[in-house]
Amino acid sequence: MARLMDEVDASRVPSKPHGIDTTQLLSQPFIQSTYAEVLRLYIATAFSGTVEYGDVRIGDYFIPRNSFLTSYSRTLALDYDAWTKRMWNHPLEEFNAEGFLVDDTWTRPGPSVQE
Repeated sequence: MARLMDEVDASRVPSKPHGIDTTQLLSQPFIQSTYAEVLRLYIATAFSGTVEYGDVRIGDYFIPRNSFLTSYSRTLALDYDAWTKRMWNHPLEEFNAEGFLVDDTWTRPGPSVQE
């Protein structure tokens, strides 16, 4: 809590509405990491869509264009193999506010779209 409040305090600007610079607040790394961890561990949802732009390969899976997909966030949130590839060194079932802190050299992995 103290670490979160330090980042809130760093975003205080008396001339702003409510005394907070929201752009600064939302760019604080520990606040962002804590928020992402709340979403990962405590929010479960299903999402669906269609592969519109081309065939997609994600790992060993091939998904043809125009396929309809449904995925569940809870399954992915506790997928040990997926998270250990990101060098997650904390039990997935426990809250880890620092879990989404990244160093400046990290780049976001993504699927490869095949034309």
